[in-house]
Amino acid sequence: MSSLTVCVTALGTPDYLRAARQAVLSLLEWTDFQVVLALGRGLDGHIPVHRRLATVALPDPPDRTRAYRFLAKLEAMHLCSSIADTDLLMMFDGDALAVRPTSAGEVAHALGPCGLGMVEQTTLRGTGWGREEFHRHYVEHTLPWLAPGATPPPPERFRYYNSGVVAGRREEWRRLLEWAREEVRTRGGEHRVGEHMIADQDYLQHWVNTVRPGCCADLPWQWNHCEHWDRDFPDPRARILHFSNHCLGPGRRQPVRMALARRAARGGPAAPLWWTLVRRLAAR
Repeated sequence: MSSLTVCVTALGTPDYLRAARQAVLSLLEWTDFQVVLALGRGLDGHIPVHRRLATVALPDPPDRTRAYRFLAKLEAMHLCSSIADTDLLMMFDGDALAVRPTSAGEVAHALGPCGLGMVEQTTLRGTGWGREEFHRHYVEHTLPWLAPGATPPPPERFRYYNSGVVAGRREEWRRLLEWAREEVRTRGGEHRVGEHMIADQDYLQHWVNTVRPGCCADLPWQWNHCEHWDRDFPDPRARILHFSNHCLGPGRRQPVRMALARRAARGGPAAPLWWTLVRRLAAR
């Protein structure tokens, strides 16, 4: 029995479920994790049947604002933690893909003494952004929503983590989710500062940088490898590929790219061809 449960969320258009199906299949292929698939209303087709896979229904949203689609991942993690009996939990985006074997022991080792672990997003390709720009973004958008007037962390201590893959210990997840659920409930509204949507990634940034600084381990880049911040995507050394589409949701091509990457990861003489197709097939 694995000592890790991973949660994948799908809600919105059928493309979300098509992508999440590829994510789930990859986890069943490359890990021995228990997998929970959290589904929004109307998304109930083409779900794999497996002894390690459970499905849960997400509650109807209190509103239909854009941020809900992302904040629902935190609610999905709450549901996952309520049925999981494992020491470790992982939030795994529906457009992420496992492509190498990963064990719960490796996750625990990567976390070390920390309660959570994520990959730092060090840039946004094509923009010239670095840690300084991400820090300014945090100060100008995340803090005004979650902690107006709070003193921001100094730039040298700040880390901008990507929430596509979040590993953690049960107790840290419990604290985080209780806090986040209360914040979402009391703040309500559109979850927006200016044109910037306040989503799950903002809540996680605030938790690890301001509420509980020092609780997050820096996972190696291989655990969340994405073309939007890494060169040479997909790199065959990666453990998890992330087919992010900048909060626009998975287009019709994302599930196809993911299926091709799953085939390439299995190796064989044709693997180089499949990897080439993944590189050439644009996200949209």
